[in-house]
Amino acid sequence: MLTDKSAMKKVFTNLVRNAKEATDRFPATMEIEINCNQEECQVVFRDFGRGISLVHQEKIFSKGFSTKPDGEGIGLWLAKQMVQKHGGELKLLRSNGQVTEFILTLPL
Repeated sequence: MLTDKSAMKKVFTNLVRNAKEATDRFPATMEIEINCNQEECQVVFRDFGRGISLVHQEKIFSKGFSTKPDGEGIGLWLAKQMVQKHGGELKLLRSNGQVTEFILTLPL
């Protein structure tokens, strides 16, 4: 499947920016893990910040939802829309206060 490089760049940028903003440590630590097979590629974005509360986990992909004082609440919503438009999936894998992981899956 062909992807819109500009759209995927926005998705990656949003996930990396959110991870960076979620940590109080300097320098911020983040891992990106890529696994591909013949059918799909999975990209795991892992940060070691403060995590996402259970209440917020249910809302993070909702349009207009943000925990940031100046946030518009479109970043994760738009990222998920762009990934779905490419036949993929974006979801929160886990967030436990020590590690937060988002997984992006795209068909090949």
